[in-house]
Amino acid sequence: MAFVDRILVTSPNARTRQRSTHRLAYISIIIGTLCWIFSLSHVLVFSNIIPITAGKLICYLKLGWYSMAISYGSLIKETLIPLLMTFFGLWSIKNIRKVRRIVMTSTSISSIGNQTATGLNSSRSKDRQLILMLLVDTTIYSFFSLIMAISLMYEQITLNRPKPAEVFQIETFVKSIAMFTAHIPFCINSYANLLVSKTFRKEVKDLLLWKRIIYICQ
Repeated sequence: MAFVDRILVTSPNARTRQRSTHRLAYISIIIGTLCWIFSLSHVLVFSNIIPITAGKLICYLKLGWYSMAISYGSLIKETLIPLLMTFFGLWSIKNIRKVRRIVMTSTSISSIGNQTATGLNSSRSKDRQLILMLLVDTTIYSFFSLIMAISLMYEQITLNRPKPAEVFQIETFVKSIAMFTAHIPFCINSYANLLVSKTFRKEVKDLLLWKRIIYICQ
């Protein structure tokens, strides 16, 4: 959703840019949350308590068609989302370059004063920061999703092969690590943006220092 919003923000069309609003963000978050709740509600029904050893139980998916469907669905998700992020990121970069060409074409060299030149340099700096944020976000998500995708592919390839208990425990441990790493991008993207973008750091600093609220009160 963030990548789609960046496409709206960077669009050369003014009407398209106006669609990027707080209201649209609230609606998207609510709809996305409800969709994930309903799409994962089946886990409450198709999960079993499986005994591993004496006194040790785990809650796991029902073996058979359901676990296979979950594995293939997760594999598609871990593969499709990085591809979509890459596509939307390239689309945003294309919009930024197109807007930059329009601005440079509409502004003659003789009419550019110091103030206009400063504004253009500031706009270029923000564009570079946005492009870098897109690249960093896509790289982080793709890298950690790739670990989960490889784990799921291996699980499906070796699904019908007999495995000793030691191998099963190792695979379970590796899959747990893959599931853990799949959630890392949601935790470190903001920190990556803080390192990459000066504008993002300033916005966060202003938010933490309540500068905007003080300005509104004044």
